[in-house]
Amino acid sequence: MKQQEKLMRDMEAAVARRETIVIRGEGQSKLNKQVLTKGDFHYKKLELMKKIKETQKNAEECNKTITQLENSQRNISNALLEKQKQISLLTGEMDDLELELDHLQAKKRQNLSDIVAHQTRIKHMQAVKEGRYNPICRTEIMIRVERQKLEERLHAINVILHQIQQEYPQHQRTLRRLIQILSNRLDA
Repeated sequence: MKQQEKLMRDMEAAVARRETIVIRGEGQSKLNKQVLTKGDFHYKKLELMKKIKETQKNAEECNKTITQLENSQRNISNALLEKQKQISLLTGEMDDLELELDHLQAKKRQNLSDIVAHQTRIKHMQAVKEGRYNPICRTEIMIRVERQKLEERLHAINVILHQIQQEYPQHQRTLRRLIQILSNRLDA
């Protein structure tokens, strides 16, 4: 029994020692976590200084990039304005050239019409000269009647063209040419 009691006391002492060791270990680990040494502070300070320098370097690079991009944007804006001015000038020139082209085409058509009329007249004159010409209207009155009929037809066509021009403005350019040719015929 004395031996058992001694064994029990030894076991209790061992358990108590073990608990003391565990408590000391936990306390030590807590102290190690909370207590920072001078070396730890120095290392953390160096790390933070390094990060600050890196951040400053990145900020400077970003500022340089921003400045370069702003300069590029200014240059592109200036180039765009210049191109817009050129486009405006070229558009004006193109409009002038289109007007001149329309005028020249109208003149070309008129000249072609005049040439055809002169050629027809020359053929008739040649036929008269050679004695092959047979007049359709043999008297002056018949000529006036035929001329009056022709003028009435041309006038009716002119009225129809004006109505079409009002109803279909998209065809105004073409109709204007026809009306001009017809007006020239009526005035002649």
